[in-house]
Amino acid sequence: MTFSIIIPVFNVAPYIKRCVQSCLEQSYQNFEIVIVEDCGNDGSLQLIEQFDDKRIQIIKNPFNLGLFKSRIIGIKVARGDYIIHLDGDDYISKHLLSELAENVKNIQYDILGFQTKVVGGWKWVTSMPIGAQYELDFKNFFVWGKAYKKDLAKRLCGIERFFDHPLCNAEDVLHNVLLYSWARSYWGIPQVGYFYQIRNDSITHQVSQRKCRDIEEILCFLHTSPQVQNLKLLPNAIHILKSAYWIEMRYMTGYLRACLRAFRAYPCTKTFLRIGIYIFTFGLLAL
Repeated sequence: MTFSIIIPVFNVAPYIKRCVQSCLEQSYQNFEIVIVEDCGNDGSLQLIEQFDDKRIQIIKNPFNLGLFKSRIIGIKVARGDYIIHLDGDDYISKHLLSELAENVKNIQYDILGFQTKVVGGWKWVTSMPIGAQYELDFKNFFVWGKAYKKDLAKRLCGIERFFDHPLCNAEDVLHNVLLYSWARSYWGIPQVGYFYQIRNDSITHQVSQRKCRDIEEILCFLHTSPQVQNLKLLPNAIHILKSAYWIEMRYMTGYLRACLRAFRAYPCTKTFLRIGIYIFTFGLLAL
């Protein structure tokens, strides 16, 4: 069993050596690392080039393409039986590949999920389903914390041409509504294998019109493209994206109105708490 670890890299110099080292120190050694450098300017590439290991392949994008397209570039060249997406500021546990290989030894699931721990935050991310329940729970739409069978992942190739701009927000929902719908088998394991770094300066933690534009483009694609119609998880993905859109809009329009619209689109605890705190503090706290 072989694995391809795809790492898109854009201005993650403080974290990238830890990220790559966590791959090289795996107890299971049958893997490759595909680095997709997305035209950063902080010296991340020079740090990666210090590693002298033939399992590392570096691809340099001609210009900034964003996370979604960079991951697909990595998928196109991947040679492993399974693909794992790892962000350049995160890292994986030493025995992750061993545990994954053991779990697909008898049944090669299309999607195999594992647990994630937040670094720099106050809680564990433990909501990833275990066992066959993985199939039923699309709210775990993050690309990290999963291994995808290569033949399934390669079905994404070509989708990127429908987007003119680099996608750096909500691309995980687009990625997984397709793969979850196309997959025929799923499994989740209880082991923590992925460590997600909280960064206040990351794209995820920035509210901007660009992020809203990305969501609008993805929604337009899901509503109009014949390639994705009748997907079993399409309605759920659309609700999640609409909720995410209004959450991003909360500081650019009426806060309470935007949060209420987000909650109506996709009820979740975090949005409910935002609404409650805002009302309880008479608008003094808008999180």
